Amino acid sequence: SVTSPISKGANATLIAQTSPNASCSITVYYKSGASKAAGLGPKAANASGLVSWTWKVGSKTTSGTWPIKVTCNNIIKETTFMVQ
Repeated sequence: SVTSPISKGANATLIAQTSPNASCSITVYYKSGASKAAGLGPKAANASGLVSWTWKVGSKTTSGTWPIKVTCNNIIKETTFMVQ
């Protein structure tokens, strides 16, 4: 699940279900390219297979629907979220 739509300047959260203790990474894309926001570093899923990231959407982010790519144990899943 991902916070969508999200307002500029707010915190967005993505929660993924994967294998327990999976090694995961996330890339959030905007018009300017991949986000460098704090909180988007690699993480390991917990023993239940849940992993989450929370990041701040910049106040100057371009409105629109933007892609998110999550990779866990070399399995890639893509989704989108809308910035208003």
